[in-house]
Amino acid sequence: MVGVTRRPLKSISVEPGLFYTTWSNLIFAIENTEPTVSYITALRTLIQQMRHDSGRGVGLMVVIRSDAKPPSDEVREQIKSAARSFHGDVLAFAHVVEGEGFLAAAKRAAFTLLVGTARLGFPIKVFRSVGEGMPWLLRTMGDALGEEITAGELQLLVEEFRRNHLAGARGPYA
Repeated sequence: MVGVTRRPLKSISVEPGLFYTTWSNLIFAIENTEPTVSYITALRTLIQQMRHDSGRGVGLMVVIRSDAKPPSDEVREQIKSAARSFHGDVLAFAHVVEGEGFLAAAKRAAFTLLVGTARLGFPIKVFRSVGEGMPWLLRTMGDALGEEITAGELQLLVEEFRRNHLAGARGPYA
């Protein structure tokens, strides 16, 4: 869409390297580092609040940078509990585990196995990039998406957001 200016994403910084950004009734959880219990708790709260405020279900995309450490056992249990609580609020969940090679593929396979056995009550799919997952997320949301935007436009907004937050980051995860 040449000549169309889209509004930027709304940003919520939870902790260094951990962000949420929203557009309409979509949430993008950006993990540049190991997630924490407070980050997962904040996501649960954000989903419930967005569902309440919009009156519509929510689309969720979690984006994990290839060099982010996996969650601790405590956080992993919090993630499972939170995911079970999303039923009725989340309409589609795209889980992006970035990276190439064996380690990235193993992370994606482990998550696929985990969610495949969890029976969460909403569609969930694992991807290797934001560009690969965005069309699926928007297609799966269908008419429940609060506003019109293309997958390419939204991907550009998310990638711009990530670049800007990495440029301003400090520490080992920048």
